[in-house]
Parts: sequence; C-alpha cells; structure tokens
Amino acid sequence: MRTSFHDLERRISRLERQIQPPTPCNCRLVTHFHNAHCLAAILEKTERKCPVHGFREMGFLFQRSCPYPVVDEDNQFCRCPPHPWRSLQLRRDSVTKEDCAAAMQAWHDNPPGPESNFEFQENSDRTKSLFKSYFEERHQWPRETGRQLPSLEERRILHAKQYRRSGNR
Repeated sequence: MRTSFHDLERRISRLERQIQPPTPCNCRLVTHFHNAHCLAAILEKTERKCPVHGFREMGFLFQRSCPYPVVDEDNQFCRCPPHPWRSLQLRRDSVTKEDCAAAMQAWHDNPPGPESNFEFQENSDRTKSLFKSYFEERHQWPRETGRQLPSLEERRILHAKQYRRSGNR
C-alpha cells in the first residue's frame, strides 16, 4: 500500500491528538465593534495566534450600535463612553423591569456623547483601512506558512461545542 506524505502527516496528527488533545481553538465566527476606534483596539490587543490553526480567524467583522455590548472578551478594549443600556446588559446579577425602565430613561435623558461627533466619513474610511490591513494579513498568512485557515463550517462546529460546554443548550 502506497501512502503519500500528506496521508502520513494526517495519521500522525490524529495520533498526536489522541495522546495529547490540543488546546481549544480561539477562532471566532463574528467580531462585534462599535466604531473604528473600538475595532482598532480589538484588532491591536487581541492575540493573533490560534493554538489549533496557527492564525486566529476573527470571523465576520460586524459594526454594532453603541448601546449594545461587544463580546465579553472585547469589552475591556472598547474605549466607547459608558452607555446606560450597555451597562445594564453587562450586569451579572438579575435585572428587573424597574432596572430596564431606569436604563431606558437614562438613555433617553442623556445627550449623545462624543462618539456622535466622530465624523461618519472619517469612521468609514478608518474602518475600511482596518478591514483591508486585517484581510491582507489573513490572506498572507497561508502563503507564508503553507497552512490553511479554518473553514466557516469548522468554526461553526467548534463554536457549537464551546457553547454546549459552557452549559448553554
């Protein structure tokens, strides 16, 4: 029976995973951000190495309105001013109807913050520039290493497994 080096590499890799399971993949399906400043901080401070794939895939880059939180892992990098509704959603204790009503009233009463002064075109141009640099890095990595990035389907499966392990069903 004749086997190629690729087949041999896969078989060895499978045996290695049985002996010593790899650390969990940290690739993402989606990365939320509020504006270009928030995206720049997330891309700059998030580790770019995945223990399984080598390059950490950040998934779909999705802009979210300021009242809504980004992923827990990225909240520490978000430099947006506090928002009453986002603060309510980030609370770990139970939230009552009164808490929601108070947060909604505070949201209504607060004038727009300094992020509203951030020009739309400036934000758009900076976001496009950050997208371009991230995707250039993402496309360059396989060329330099000869490895493949995880497929969307693989990331979905890994995300579902992590979700189930966290106790959510």
